[in-house]
Amino acid sequence: MKRILLSLFFVASLYAKNIQIVVNNPNSGVDSQTVQMLVRDAVLQNGDSPVEESENLLKISLMPLGNSIVVVGELEKRGTAKNSSKLKAESIDELDVVLERVTTAVLKSENAKSNEEVGKITEQEKDEVVDRKGVRKYKSFGIGPALWHDTHAKAKFLFAFDAKVLFEVAPQWAIMMQGDYAFSVNPLINHMDIVVGPRYYFTATRFSPFVGLGFGVGAFLHDVSDQDRHSYGFAASAQTGLVMFRTSAAQLEMGLHYGYILDGFDPTEGAGKAGLYLGLNI
Repeated sequence: MKRILLSLFFVASLYAKNIQIVVNNPNSGVDSQTVQMLVRDAVLQNGDSPVEESENLLKISLMPLGNSIVVVGELEKRGTAKNSSKLKAESIDELDVVLERVTTAVLKSENAKSNEEVGKITEQEKDEVVDRKGVRKYKSFGIGPALWHDTHAKAKFLFAFDAKVLFEVAPQWAIMMQGDYAFSVNPLINHMDIVVGPRYYFTATRFSPFVGLGFGVGAFLHDVSDQDRHSYGFAASAQTGLVMFRTSAAQLEMGLHYGYILDGFDPTEGAGKAGLYLGLNI
């Protein structure tokens, strides 16, 4: 057992480095000796040896930024910079964690922002999942004619309505959830689907052309053929059009829409519709 431990120690010593530590701590308000000892401890935990002089120079700089302290680490070898990393301590209380993570990141050629561990999370990282960009939400209602068809060359004109919710997450991107319903009384045709997907705006200006895709589920019922026919299945849709007055809180939207619903899981059977619509986004 002792031979195995000695062998492991010997192998580890081959990869250990002698590290000279230099601390630059002009105005952080933290005792430089304390910083030196914390960095020295982190070097030892990494398996390296702190020495008075070495070709491997570890520079640790503390820079005040408001009530926070930014810790920057850089490793030089024979005067040439090899690695660097930085992390921000929101208060002096978490400076020990930040110094350890920056030192480890520099010595191991890592990123200090991605080497967190349980018990070694900064205050800023605790809120990374909480903080989000705001989105603009629109409710949209549209109406227009549609041409319905099935896979047996039957086609009829329908009245179509749609209602959707748009979440603008970026100047040129939105997330869309849309419900679409089209019908005819004579002959009886009902075609409805609910889809979710992205929308892309080609511009972020007052008049913005767009394209969009959606995937979801749908159902249809008709008596166009000799027997009543009804089914449900996966649905897909595509839209293209123009949003007018997009820079305003209320918008006018006009476009083309095509939706198709599978008959169960059979890709050769189903029903689709293509339509024009005019809608209001508020």
